Amino acid sequence: MQRVTPAVRVAVVAGGLLIAWLAAGCGPAGARQQATVQGCADYGAQLIRQHRTATTEPAACRGLNQAQVERAVGQAVRLAIGSRHKAVARRLAVVAGARLAYLITVARPAALAGRGPAGPARPRPPAARPGTGRDTAAAIAALVSWLLTAGTGGYLLARWISHGGARRPRSRSAGLPPAVLYGHFGLAVTGLLIWAAFVVTAVAALAWTAAGLLLPVAGLGFATLALLISGDQQAAPVQARPQAPRGGRVPVLLIAGHGAAAALTILLVVLAALAT
Repeated sequence: MQRVTPAVRVAVVAGGLLIAWLAAGCGPAGARQQATVQGCADYGAQLIRQHRTATTEPAACRGLNQAQVERAVGQAVRLAIGSRHKAVARRLAVVAGARLAYLITVARPAALAGRGPAGPARPRPPAARPGTGRDTAAAIAALVSWLLTAGTGGYLLARWISHGGARRPRSRSAGLPPAVLYGHFGLAVTGLLIWAAFVVTAVAALAWTAAGLLLPVAGLGFATLALLISGDQQAAPVQARPQAPRGGRVPVLLIAGHGAAAALTILLVVLAALAT
């Protein structure tokens, strides 16, 4: 039997140590190195595209601290949404961020245990931007106010027509031209439809178009009120003799309520348009 030399023994021991070191590198430590911010972001973007919600901590994110997971979630939202309109992207980011909120919740205890003293608080991912809900609430409030204004205006128009306002003869200097009243109501309804489309689609151009239509609507409304007042003043001497009461007179309180609702609508529309 051939005798093993000391050089061979040293080589065998060195080879064993090398194999053990490589095995340790391929074990749990190697698995921990596979968790990266980019890998976690890719996993989150895949969940968002598939309309799924994270309920467990994936291997792609396991071992990352809270700051790394927050960066991964922000990248995942940007990857899933892509290049979209700002208003639409904000609404989609809220939903996408909610789907990945569990990953941040799971990472928080691990971050506190592994980093020692907590660092400065980091903001939430862009998906959870505050103010989006307030913008939507302002747009919906403007829509409700506009519906109320159009409803009272439609009632006033129907009352005026039913009592013969469109057929009533008028002089050149007195009376209400039907074109002014019809134009006022038609533009108001058109702007209302455009604003409803903005509430559904969140396209800023629609908001500013509807807000721009409020300028001629308000102008025609003031012209209508001025013509009504001047017509009543000029018709007062003629009504000095006793006659049957006119059923076509518009209630003053209803006109005042219509004007107040219109002013509130203009304010809410401008505020919601500025927030887009």
